[in-house]
Amino acid sequence: MVQSLDVTTAFFNFQKSILNNKWKLTLEDHMHSAMAVQSILFLASDQYNYDDISTYFNQTMYAATIQTIESAYGIKKPRFPMETITKTLSVIQDVSSNIISRAKGIRQLMDLDLPSQQTKFVKSIIQLMGKLPRHQISNDINESELGSRFIDPFLCGLFDDPDQGIFLRWTNELTLEARKDCGPTTKNRPDICITSLHGRRLSISHGFGEVKSAAFESNHFFLCKDLLRVATFCKDALDAGNMEAVLGIQAIGRDIYFYVLLLPTNGVYVFLELGKVQVPNCIQDLPKLVMDAPLLLLIIDVFERLCTLSPHTLDLNRHRPTIDRSIFNQIFSTSQNRKRLCPLQRSNN
Repeated sequence: MVQSLDVTTAFFNFQKSILNNKWKLTLEDHMHSAMAVQSILFLASDQYNYDDISTYFNQTMYAATIQTIESAYGIKKPRFPMETITKTLSVIQDVSSNIISRAKGIRQLMDLDLPSQQTKFVKSIIQLMGKLPRHQISNDINESELGSRFIDPFLCGLFDDPDQGIFLRWTNELTLEARKDCGPTTKNRPDICITSLHGRRLSISHGFGEVKSAAFESNHFFLCKDLLRVATFCKDALDAGNMEAVLGIQAIGRDIYFYVLLLPTNGVYVFLELGKVQVPNCIQDLPKLVMDAPLLLLIIDVFERLCTLSPHTLDLNRHRPTIDRSIFNQIFSTSQNRKRLCPLQRSNN
């Protein structure tokens, strides 16, 4: 229960209403419905439109549901020590002003004695300091360079940890769950996987991501398809691996949106938006990332604390199957229209 709302019953009623539609639904303005047919409740506080779910979750109850989930899982921005912020900004400023070289700046950041999660945040700064141009590139950046120069250094700093057997990988191949044939799973191929070793084999999926260049930022149909893919990858991994949670990442240009997939109650998965971070476009833009330190520490904490194997025995009664693409296409239209109101529509589009 959230206040006076029985969330489970409201969600099941929402699912039933989707199947009662006489016509196919359009994806852009029915994103909550698209998630719901996969038994996923999509929760994001900063949405442009959520009309398709508003009959069952009004704005107050929707916000209260988000707060309840965050409280239940301890999802809260931590305080970031001002001393660490000051030291990091000082090094960035010296590199930006050519007072010291990049190499020396990187060494100074590596010498900071910090707790583990703060070290990962600074590691992302270090990775970007070694890859970013000194000044903004005016040319359009294609998807390949976007990944290699901007997104990969940033995400690897946060999540890639070979000493702990955790690898952020650009794969474009079937997920581990699909290759293991773990029941009905999506056969799509994610751009990014975060996986860990069991012995010498990659065997556990902790997160997935999809990447689109900034040229797609107003193409809500493709962005909705990508986010739905990410949520489905996460759901399949949680089911097959008996995970407590799985991280979701959607990159649109240099804007990166972070999500976490949870299973708080029988048959209702939750895909919760954690926040948005913009990867800097040059060395001079790096200080802006430091201002996002509290959010990034929250994301690191969620990944380390929740995106792990569940301590509980696998209970199949809690899980729901992933529906086949052919069934999904009977419910949703493939038509596209950029004028449709969309939950993923951002204020800067």
